[in-house]
Amino acid sequence: MAEPTITTEQLSAFLRRAKALTLALEASHKAGNMYATEHTVALCPDAILVGSEGEISFRAIAFNDSVLSGSRLRYVSPEQAGRLGKLDLRSDLYSAGIILYEWLLGHPPFQSDDPLDLTHRHMAEEPCPPIGLASGVPRVLSDVVLKLLAKSPDARYATARGVHDDLNTCLDRLDETGRIEPFELGRTDRGSQFLIPERLYGREAELRSLADIYRRAVAGEIVLCMVGGYSGVGKSALVRAMRSEITASGGRLVEGKFDQYRRETPYSALIEAFRGLLRQVLSGRQAEVDLWRERVNAALGENASVVIEVLPELERLIGPQPPAPVLVGFAAQQRFNAVFAQLLRRFASAEHPLVMFLDDLQWADDASLALIQTFVLGGQGAHLLMVGAYRDNEVDAAHPMTQMLGTLRKNDALIIELLLGPLRQEHVVQLIRDTCYNIAEPDALAALVMKKAEGNPFYTRQFLKNMVAEGQLYFDRQADGWRWRAEEARLSDAAENVVDLMMRRLRGFPVATQAALKVGACIGKRFDLALLAAVCDGDESAALTWLAPALQEELLLPVGGGAGTREFQFVHDRVQQAAYSLEGRTDRDALHLKIGRQIWRDTPPVDLDRRVFDIVDQINHASALLDDNDERRAVAELNLRAGIRGKGSMAYQAAVRYLQAGIDLLGADAWTACYALSYSLHLHAAEAHSMLNQEEPFHRTVSVLLANVGSVDDRLAAGAHPPDHPPVPVESPDRRPDRRPAGALGGRHRHSAPR
Repeated sequence: MAEPTITTEQLSAFLRRAKALTLALEASHKAGNMYATEHTVALCPDAILVGSEGEISFRAIAFNDSVLSGSRLRYVSPEQAGRLGKLDLRSDLYSAGIILYEWLLGHPPFQSDDPLDLTHRHMAEEPCPPIGLASGVPRVLSDVVLKLLAKSPDARYATARGVHDDLNTCLDRLDETGRIEPFELGRTDRGSQFLIPERLYGREAELRSLADIYRRAVAGEIVLCMVGGYSGVGKSALVRAMRSEITASGGRLVEGKFDQYRRETPYSALIEAFRGLLRQVLSGRQAEVDLWRERVNAALGENASVVIEVLPELERLIGPQPPAPVLVGFAAQQRFNAVFAQLLRRFASAEHPLVMFLDDLQWADDASLALIQTFVLGGQGAHLLMVGAYRDNEVDAAHPMTQMLGTLRKNDALIIELLLGPLRQEHVVQLIRDTCYNIAEPDALAALVMKKAEGNPFYTRQFLKNMVAEGQLYFDRQADGWRWRAEEARLSDAAENVVDLMMRRLRGFPVATQAALKVGACIGKRFDLALLAAVCDGDESAALTWLAPALQEELLLPVGGGAGTREFQFVHDRVQQAAYSLEGRTDRDALHLKIGRQIWRDTPPVDLDRRVFDIVDQINHASALLDDNDERRAVAELNLRAGIRGKGSMAYQAAVRYLQAGIDLLGADAWTACYALSYSLHLHAAEAHSMLNQEEPFHRTVSVLLANVGSVDDRLAAGAHPPDHPPVPVESPDRRPDRRPAGALGGRHRHSAPR
């Protein structure tokens, strides 16, 4: 379908009509009338009356029950959709932005007949820029409309007069030259709203270094760039600042982040990154998707199911695959590593260089570190830049990540390290000047903030936002500039760390919002709205309103979950940490148990293996609360499934933890009450200990097996025989002993989980 064209005459007519709308809004606001109400009555086309000369006025629309589900919901602001109850004139400006979008393009930005879907889109989804939907739309006019449609009221225009003046400038330029060249927006409202620029401060040298490193990756080198620094110092922001350069070169940036409360889950950040990559590939044109399907199938061949076992989403690209040939032990480990390296090489091509950003490596599981090591050492021919961010104050010489880097250096891998330090005071002064127009004594304020935030960019931003929220930093219209009150700033009395500060902000939210955020933090750094609603005993519409204050404060961010899901993530792990620590009627263990049970209940049997880590990671947190023997055995079976999956993906450390958790859940009569389950747990645990060269726990587990086995076949399976493969560099390459434990298993026996 051809994209519509907006002619110069149509643009002129649109601008005149839009000016009339903003003049009417300005008059209404000056008279003390605001159209938006807490009952989600919003400015909409039905309310607009047009006079004979093109002038616009408004008619009142009474609230009734049909408003929430009717077409008027298409025009509510995010704060109305979230029922925040703290509406101001900028809510009307958002609704005006929806109307202007519709007048310009013929349809509103969000089209749906489902009230929940519309509410979510207003609160969490960015509209498509008009410039991308019709030819002839000037970029600056597209930007005017998008500024009106900003999710945060502070990012919109402050007044209808501000919109009118920018529209007037557009019309004047169009009348004079036939073109509308870009200009600075919002000059009439200059500085009255608090909006910290997205730009990085004090990172020019690091950005240049990262750009140079990326160019080496584009040229065909595999580079591992390690970015260290304290929490909040700007590691993620530095990498994301490269996005435009990466995109311009045809490359892709994918991200994964390890979770401080989900460290047991193997490959979590790597899987998240690969899922993002697959979403990018599958969103392309069908011909490109078909080409990728051919390339990936050719690269993986008969071993494609090895990857699908760990990354089920790959099946959406290449379709169902037959089981791979059975391998065990060292051979299975070699194949697993080689197949994933082949997949990565295929995606990191000369035409499409790849940047894989893995955040919070200090929380990475051993299996993930081993796979990263494989990618760096075994990815010859790939145009790949791997970036790992970590908190250098939480990583010492004995940390597994440090040992992985040592192994890579011994193998002459190309590793470049960037260490981010705090901002200097002049950087904070510039940030304050850029944020607060005509501010009084910026150097003194910067010194005060530096004293508390110590140059940490995230902490600096949060302290300034907190000052605004508490009225200590404010815009003085008479002085036409920002002012602050030193005697009221009381930063010396503020939180001693950012978690305390975050908790103070979260405690200012409604009780229902605090409870929802605590549940979200227990689910993880990223959570699904439907799951949150179910755990909170509500529906998704209610859950959206609970989350609305945190979304407006930008402590939560919407993320694309795909497949119709609605997902959110905490803006920073310190926010998640604060939410996790909130007090409430339900303690954390009970919440973890409820979350695990809910995921389990919602998971069809066919998807149980795919979700098993999510389930047991939650329930194992609260295993002490399981007082029903049948449920304990059922959870033990889930841990067996998780252990087998961990073994199948070479995550032996994780497998040991899951299998031992299953053993611990069974009572003293395990061998008589549930013999098959107890036998399977011990057998797979012994195999995992064997692969990890853990001699003492290996022999201890085999001794328990041999003391309790009942049949000749079971005794033979658990009996001693010479190992059939040498020591395996699995998850701690530098810490393996010189020999594997003598005796049982040798990786030959394969046992299925009870069905």
